[in-house]
Order: sequence, then C-alpha cells, then structure tokens
Amino acid sequence: MANKYFFGKNNFERSVFYLQKIRINKHFPNFNVTLKNNRLVCNGYLNPISENESYHVRINYKLNNEPQVWILGSDEINKCAKHKYKDGSLCLFYPKEFKWKNSCNIHETIIPWIAEWIVCFKYWKKYGEWGALEAPHRENK
Repeated sequence: MANKYFFGKNNFERSVFYLQKIRINKHFPNFNVTLKNNRLVCNGYLNPISENESYHVRINYKLNNEPQVWILGSDEINKCAKHKYKDGSLCLFYPKEFKWKNSCNIHETIIPWIAEWIVCFKYWKKYGEWGALEAPHRENK
C-alpha cells in the first residue's frame, strides 16, 4: 500500500519539483522557487553582462511541458519580438534539436540559456545580428 502513495502522480510531481528547487537554490541562491497550481515558479535576477544591469526572470514549469520564461520589467526586451513566443516568453532552444524531459535540470539548461539569450539580445540591439546560432522559425510563434 505504501508504494501506491509514494509513486502516485502527485508525489512524483512533488519530488521532481523538490529536486529542481534544491538544485536551483544551490546554484542560484538569489532565485525564489515556489510551487503554485501544480507549477514550479522561479523568480530571480540575472546579470550576465554587468553587475550594474540585472534582469528579473520568471520561469514557470509544469511537468511534461517545456519551462516557460519571461523577463519582467524590461521595456527594451518586452517590446522586442525576436526569439519570443506570442505570449512574450523567450524561445531558448529549438525543440527539433532538443527535447525537454522531466529529467532535465533547469539550473543546468534553462537558467544559463536565459543568460545567453540576454547577451545575444544585447548584441543584436547593438550590431543587428543574433550572437549565436539560430534555428529556422517564424518570429512570435
């Protein structure tokens, strides 16, 4: 009987979210990680370019889905449609080349990719080119 409860869907979700939370907090202690409405919600600040320029990041992750990422409070980024979905979330990877799985770690993939996206965005604003390889896709998917 105990196995039924331990391996139930809700407990599996909680254990995945709990492991994500522990890993994110260990590697990015300035991130606040909570569980809301069966989603892992991470809020934190990244400053990949300089310590004087921080970006407020929100990550929403629902099991069996790709994490969604927004940069909050930056008019410059929010007005830009480049490498973003219709809801304003960032396009961080090409799903045909990388398939998100529940076993993927947000602290090893998504958060560093957000930092890279910000650097590429700043490069694009300055030089008109995205500073990394781009997969073929339409803007504002």
